[in-house]
Amino acid sequence: MAFRNLIWLLLLLAPLGFAAENADYLIAANPLAYTILNKYEQPLSSTEKARFAPYSPLQVISDKTVLGDQLSTALKVKYGPETYFLVRDDAGSLIGDKVNPYKKVFPKCAVTNDTIAVAKNRILTLSETYPSNGKRVSITGGTVLIRMFKYGDRYYLKQEGIKPVFGWASLLPKDFVSASLQQISAGGDTLTPMVREQIINRMQDANQSYRSLFEYFNTLTGQQKSIPQWRIAESGSEMIFSLTGPYNIGPQLASSTRIIAQELENLLIGKPFVVENGESEIRIAPKAR
Repeated sequence: MAFRNLIWLLLLLAPLGFAAENADYLIAANPLAYTILNKYEQPLSSTEKARFAPYSPLQVISDKTVLGDQLSTALKVKYGPETYFLVRDDAGSLIGDKVNPYKKVFPKCAVTNDTIAVAKNRILTLSETYPSNGKRVSITGGTVLIRMFKYGDRYYLKQEGIKPVFGWASLLPKDFVSASLQQISAGGDTLTPMVREQIINRMQDANQSYRSLFEYFNTLTGQQKSIPQWRIAESGSEMIFSLTGPYNIGPQLASSTRIIAQELENLLIGKPFVVENGESEIRIAPKAR
Protein backbone atom coordinates (compact mmCIF):
# COMPACT_ATOMS: atom_id res chain seq x y z
CA MET A 1 0.00 0.00 0.00
CA ALA A 2 2.83 2.43 0.84
CA PHE A 3 4.35 1.66 -2.56
CA ARG A 4 1.18 2.75 -4.37
CA ASN A 5 0.67 5.80 -2.19
CA LEU A 6 4.17 7.07 -2.98
CA ILE A 7 3.46 6.88 -6.71
CA TRP A 8 0.37 9.02 -6.21
CA LEU A 9 2.20 11.49 -3.96
CA LEU A 10 5.17 11.97 -6.28
CA LEU A 11 2.96 12.80 -9.24
CA LEU A 12 0.82 15.06 -7.11
CA LEU A 13 3.89 17.07 -6.18
CA ALA A 14 5.01 17.58 -9.80
CA PRO A 15 2.61 20.26 -11.08
CA LEU A 16 3.26 22.46 -14.07
CA GLY A 17 5.06 25.70 -13.13
CA PHE A 18 4.33 29.28 -13.96
CA ALA A 19 6.75 32.09 -14.68
CA ALA A 20 7.42 34.81 -12.15
CA GLU A 21 6.55 38.45 -12.94
CA ASN A 22 10.22 39.45 -12.87
CA ALA A 23 13.26 37.29 -13.43
CA ASP A 24 16.94 37.27 -14.35
CA TYR A 25 17.94 35.58 -17.62
CA LEU A 26 21.23 34.15 -18.86
CA ILE A 27 21.59 34.24 -22.64
CA ALA A 28 24.57 32.60 -24.36
CA ALA A 29 25.43 32.08 -28.01
CA ASN A 30 26.08 28.39 -27.32
CA PRO A 31 24.30 27.19 -24.17
CA LEU A 32 25.56 23.64 -24.74
CA ALA A 33 29.12 24.87 -24.14
CA TYR A 34 28.17 24.77 -20.46
CA THR A 35 28.10 21.58 -18.44
CA ILE A 36 24.34 21.16 -18.08
CA LEU A 37 22.53 18.61 -15.94
CA ASN A 38 18.80 17.90 -16.08
CA LYS A 39 16.53 18.23 -13.07
CA TYR A 40 17.58 14.77 -11.90
CA GLU A 41 21.20 16.04 -11.93
CA GLN A 42 22.06 13.69 -14.79
CA PRO A 43 23.90 14.58 -18.04
CA LEU A 44 21.58 15.65 -20.83
CA SER A 45 20.30 13.05 -23.26
CA SER A 46 20.47 13.75 -26.99
CA THR A 47 16.76 14.63 -26.89
CA GLU A 48 17.31 17.12 -24.09
CA LYS A 49 20.33 18.66 -25.85
CA ALA A 50 18.23 19.23 -28.98
CA ARG A 51 16.00 21.62 -27.01
CA PHE A 52 18.82 24.16 -26.60
CA ALA A 53 19.05 26.44 -29.63
CA PRO A 54 21.63 29.24 -29.83
CA TYR A 55 20.67 32.18 -27.62
CA SER A 56 18.07 30.18 -25.70
CA PRO A 57 17.02 32.28 -22.65
CA LEU A 58 17.73 30.51 -19.35
CA GLN A 59 15.69 31.90 -16.46
CA VAL A 60 17.79 32.04 -13.29
CA ILE A 61 16.15 30.33 -10.31
CA SER A 62 19.13 30.20 -7.95
CA ASP A 63 22.62 31.61 -8.45
CA LYS A 64 24.35 28.97 -6.35
CA THR A 65 22.72 25.62 -5.67
CA VAL A 66 24.52 22.73 -3.96
CA LEU A 67 24.09 19.52 -5.95
CA GLY A 68 23.28 16.11 -4.54
CA ASP A 69 26.93 15.15 -4.06
CA GLN A 70 27.10 17.97 -1.48
CA LEU A 71 30.33 19.18 -3.12
CA SER A 72 29.50 20.64 -6.53
CA THR A 73 27.60 23.88 -7.01
CA ALA A 74 25.54 25.02 -9.97
CA LEU A 75 23.44 27.78 -11.42
CA LYS A 76 19.85 26.54 -11.28
CA VAL A 77 17.82 27.68 -14.30
CA LYS A 78 14.51 27.09 -15.99
CA TYR A 79 14.12 26.74 -19.75
CA GLY A 80 10.60 26.22 -20.98
CA PRO A 81 8.84 24.04 -18.40
CA GLU A 82 12.04 22.25 -17.34
CA THR A 83 14.65 22.85 -14.62
CA TYR A 84 18.38 22.47 -15.36
CA PHE A 85 21.70 22.95 -13.55
CA LEU A 86 24.78 24.67 -15.04
CA VAL A 87 27.72 23.26 -13.11
CA ARG A 88 30.33 25.58 -11.59
CA ASP A 89 34.04 24.80 -11.16
CA ASP A 90 35.95 24.97 -7.88
CA ALA A 91 36.49 28.71 -8.35
CA GLY A 92 32.75 29.28 -8.72
CA SER A 93 32.76 30.00 -12.47
CA LEU A 94 30.40 28.26 -14.86
CA ILE A 95 32.19 25.43 -16.64
CA GLY A 96 32.32 26.40 -20.32
CA ASP A 97 31.79 30.10 -19.72
CA LYS A 98 35.19 31.11 -21.12
CA VAL A 99 34.63 29.39 -24.48
CA ASN A 100 31.20 30.96 -25.09
CA PRO A 101 31.56 33.73 -27.69
CA TYR A 102 28.66 35.66 -26.18
CA LYS A 103 27.01 35.43 -22.77
CA LYS A 104 25.23 37.95 -20.61
CA VAL A 105 22.89 38.00 -17.61
CA PHE A 106 19.91 40.34 -17.89
CA PRO A 107 18.56 41.19 -14.40
CA LYS A 108 15.02 41.99 -13.33
CA CYS A 109 13.35 41.36 -16.68
CA ALA A 110 9.58 41.75 -16.93
CA VAL A 111 8.27 38.31 -17.87
CA THR A 112 5.50 38.43 -20.49
CA ASN A 113 5.26 35.01 -22.21
CA ASP A 114 2.42 36.07 -24.49
CA THR A 115 1.90 35.55 -28.20
CA ILE A 116 1.81 38.25 -30.85
CA ALA A 117 1.71 38.42 -34.63
CA VAL A 118 3.78 40.84 -36.71
CA ALA A 119 1.38 43.33 -38.31
CA LYS A 120 0.65 42.86 -41.99
CA ASN A 121 2.81 44.94 -44.33
CA ARG A 122 5.41 45.27 -41.54
CA ILE A 123 8.85 43.70 -41.25
CA LEU A 124 10.28 43.22 -37.77
CA THR A 125 14.05 43.03 -37.30
CA LEU A 126 15.41 40.77 -34.55
CA SER A 127 18.94 41.22 -33.24
CA GLU A 128 20.78 38.26 -31.71
CA THR A 129 22.47 40.40 -29.07
CA TYR A 130 21.70 43.32 -26.80
CA PRO A 131 22.62 46.06 -27.61
CA SER A 132 21.82 45.49 -31.29
CA ASN A 133 25.28 44.83 -32.71
CA GLY A 134 25.00 41.19 -33.75
CA LYS A 135 23.39 39.22 -36.53
CA ARG A 136 19.94 40.43 -37.59
CA VAL A 137 16.96 38.44 -38.82
CA SER A 138 13.98 39.90 -40.68
CA ILE A 139 10.51 38.64 -39.68
CA THR A 140 7.70 39.23 -42.17
CA GLY A 141 4.14 40.37 -41.46
CA GLY A 142 1.74 37.76 -40.14
CA THR A 143 4.48 35.72 -38.42
CA VAL A 144 3.49 34.55 -34.93
CA LEU A 145 6.07 35.20 -32.19
CA ILE A 146 6.30 34.54 -28.47
CA ARG A 147 7.12 37.69 -26.52
CA MET A 148 9.16 36.14 -23.70
CA PHE A 149 10.28 39.09 -21.57
CA LYS A 150 11.21 42.76 -21.64
CA TYR A 151 14.52 44.32 -20.64
CA GLY A 152 14.87 48.08 -20.86
CA ASP A 153 13.02 49.18 -23.98
CA ARG A 154 13.40 45.87 -25.84
CA TYR A 155 11.56 42.57 -25.93
CA TYR A 156 13.13 39.15 -26.27
CA LEU A 157 11.17 37.21 -28.87
CA LYS A 158 11.00 33.61 -30.05
CA GLN A 159 9.91 32.29 -33.41
CA GLU A 160 8.80 28.67 -33.01
CA GLY A 161 10.09 25.95 -35.29
CA ILE A 162 12.25 22.84 -35.42
CA LYS A 163 15.13 25.26 -34.90
CA PRO A 164 13.60 28.18 -32.96
CA VAL A 165 14.93 31.68 -33.58
CA PHE A 166 15.48 34.14 -30.72
CA GLY A 167 16.18 37.84 -30.85
CA TRP A 168 15.70 41.35 -29.49
CA ALA A 169 13.39 43.99 -30.92
CA SER A 170 11.82 47.29 -29.99
CA LEU A 171 8.08 46.98 -30.47
CA LEU A 172 5.85 49.88 -31.40
CA PRO A 173 2.05 49.48 -31.29
CA LYS A 174 1.94 49.52 -35.09
CA ASP A 175 4.45 46.64 -35.31
CA PHE A 176 2.22 43.87 -33.97
CA VAL A 177 -1.22 42.67 -33.03
CA SER A 178 -2.25 40.28 -30.28
CA ALA A 179 -2.35 36.87 -31.91
CA SER A 180 -5.83 35.40 -32.09
CA LEU A 181 -6.55 31.84 -31.10
CA GLN A 182 -6.85 30.93 -34.79
CA GLN A 183 -3.38 32.35 -35.50
CA ILE A 184 -1.84 30.65 -32.49
CA SER A 185 -3.28 27.25 -33.26
CA ALA A 186 -2.80 27.34 -37.03
CA GLY A 187 -6.47 27.22 -37.86
CA GLY A 188 -7.71 26.13 -34.45
CA ASP A 189 -7.09 22.39 -34.90
CA THR A 190 -3.33 22.17 -34.35
CA LEU A 191 -1.39 22.55 -31.12
CA THR A 192 1.45 25.06 -31.21
CA PRO A 193 4.96 23.53 -31.01
CA MET A 194 5.44 25.12 -27.57
CA VAL A 195 2.23 23.65 -26.11
CA ARG A 196 2.88 20.27 -27.70
CA GLU A 197 6.37 20.26 -26.17
CA GLN A 198 4.96 21.15 -22.74
CA ILE A 199 2.49 18.25 -22.97
CA ILE A 200 5.17 15.76 -24.00
CA ASN A 201 7.54 17.03 -21.30
CA ARG A 202 4.83 16.52 -18.66
CA MET A 203 4.29 12.92 -19.77
CA GLN A 204 8.05 12.33 -19.80
CA ASP A 205 8.18 13.68 -16.23
CA ALA A 206 5.57 11.11 -15.24
CA ASN A 207 7.60 8.34 -16.91
CA GLN A 208 10.74 9.41 -15.07
CA SER A 209 8.82 9.48 -11.79
CA TYR A 210 7.60 5.93 -12.39
CA ARG A 211 11.11 4.75 -13.29
CA SER A 212 12.70 6.32 -10.23
CA LEU A 213 10.12 4.94 -7.83
CA PHE A 214 9.92 1.43 -9.25
CA GLU A 215 13.70 1.07 -9.57
CA TYR A 216 14.11 2.23 -5.98
CA PHE A 217 11.56 -0.18 -4.58
CA ASN A 218 12.75 -3.05 -6.76
CA THR A 219 16.23 -2.55 -5.33
CA LEU A 220 14.88 -2.19 -1.80
CA THR A 221 12.60 -5.25 -1.88
CA GLY A 222 14.38 -7.49 -4.39
CA GLN A 223 11.21 -7.63 -6.47
CA GLN A 224 11.02 -7.04 -10.21
CA LYS A 225 7.86 -5.00 -10.61
CA SER A 226 7.40 -3.87 -14.21
CA ILE A 227 7.54 -0.13 -14.79
CA PRO A 228 4.45 1.50 -16.34
CA GLN A 229 5.28 4.03 -19.04
CA TRP A 230 3.23 6.46 -21.10
CA ARG A 231 3.51 5.91 -24.85
CA ILE A 232 2.34 8.48 -27.40
CA ALA A 233 0.43 7.97 -30.63
CA GLU A 234 -0.58 10.93 -32.80
CA SER A 235 -3.38 10.83 -35.33
CA GLY A 236 -4.12 14.04 -37.19
CA SER A 237 -4.76 16.69 -34.52
CA GLU A 238 -5.13 14.15 -31.72
CA MET A 239 -2.55 13.07 -29.14
CA ILE A 240 -3.23 9.73 -27.43
CA PHE A 241 -1.15 8.59 -24.45
CA SER A 242 -1.45 4.95 -23.36
CA LEU A 243 -0.03 3.49 -20.16
CA THR A 244 1.87 0.34 -21.07
CA GLY A 245 3.33 -2.54 -19.08
CA PRO A 246 2.02 -5.73 -17.44
CA TYR A 247 0.66 -4.35 -14.17
CA ASN A 248 -2.55 -4.09 -12.20
CA ILE A 249 -4.12 -0.65 -12.23
CA GLY A 250 -4.81 0.22 -8.61
CA PRO A 251 -6.67 3.27 -7.31
CA GLN A 252 -3.44 5.24 -6.77
CA LEU A 253 -2.25 4.67 -10.34
CA ALA A 254 -5.68 5.62 -11.67
CA SER A 255 -5.61 8.72 -9.44
CA SER A 256 -2.25 9.78 -10.84
CA THR A 257 -3.72 9.51 -14.35
CA ARG A 258 -6.57 11.82 -13.35
CA ILE A 259 -4.11 14.30 -11.81
CA ILE A 260 -2.05 14.42 -15.01
CA ALA A 261 -5.21 14.85 -17.10
CA GLN A 262 -6.29 17.77 -14.89
CA GLU A 263 -2.89 19.44 -15.34
CA LEU A 264 -3.16 19.06 -19.10
CA GLU A 265 -6.64 20.58 -19.00
CA ASN A 266 -5.20 23.59 -17.15
CA LEU A 267 -2.47 23.89 -19.76
CA LEU A 268 -5.10 23.95 -22.54
CA ILE A 269 -7.44 26.51 -20.94
CA GLY A 270 -8.66 28.88 -23.65
CA LYS A 271 -7.61 26.55 -26.46
CA PRO A 272 -10.07 24.57 -28.62
CA PHE A 273 -9.06 21.17 -27.25
CA VAL A 274 -10.54 18.67 -24.80
CA VAL A 275 -8.78 16.18 -22.54
CA GLU A 276 -10.40 12.79 -21.96
CA ASN A 277 -8.98 10.08 -19.75
CA GLY A 278 -9.62 6.52 -18.66
CA GLU A 279 -7.64 4.40 -16.22
CA SER A 280 -4.77 3.88 -18.66
CA GLU A 281 -5.29 6.39 -21.46
CA ILE A 282 -5.30 10.15 -21.94
CA ARG A 283 -6.61 11.63 -25.18
CA ILE A 284 -6.24 15.24 -26.36
CA ALA A 285 -8.44 16.19 -29.31
CA PRO A 286 -10.00 19.29 -30.92
CA LYS A 287 -13.37 20.32 -29.51
CA ALA A 288 -16.35 19.37 -31.62
CA ARG A 289 -17.73 22.28 -33.59
